[in-house]
Amino acid sequence: MAHNQGWVRGTLVSHLADIAMPWTSAEVRPWLYVIASVCLVSLLAFIQLSQASSVSRQVDVMERLERDVLILRQRQNLLRLQIAEYERTPRIRQEARALGLGEAQHIEYVRVATVDAATARAGGGQVRAEPPQTTTFVGLPKWLSGALLRLGDWVGLAGLSAEAQAGGAAG
Repeated sequence: MAHNQGWVRGTLVSHLADIAMPWTSAEVRPWLYVIASVCLVSLLAFIQLSQASSVSRQVDVMERLERDVLILRQRQNLLRLQIAEYERTPRIRQEARALGLGEAQHIEYVRVATVDAATARAGGGQVRAEPPQTTTFVGLPKWLSGALLRLGDWVGLAGLSAEAQAGGAAG
């Protein structure tokens, strides 16, 4: 009978409420809706506050990190100043005199031997102290013939240099 009355009232919601909560009366239902609404609003407020506190913590962390970066940059600048002070020539001379060293009487520059790149890749590892020969191809601009010679050295074409020298001697 109660089931038919729910359909007679014409609302499915009230019928479902009668089935789900038969102990509630029509006077209590509005209060249940109010309580459910208050709980929902409280839940939304809690979610909003938790997000705001999370953002606040992230802002605090960012401010602390920015302070740390500023302090580290200041320390880096102080270290750069110390390096500049240590690299000054008068200070180096003073340290040398304190160690008992004197001014250099004779300065000599030494040329360091290098390994040819093409032979180093091939495993030969030939050492040469002289700079590479500057030859040109006949009829080509200097920049192109130099590029071709470097390409020949890189690929390992020894004949390319010999042809260029022969062509350069002929032209």
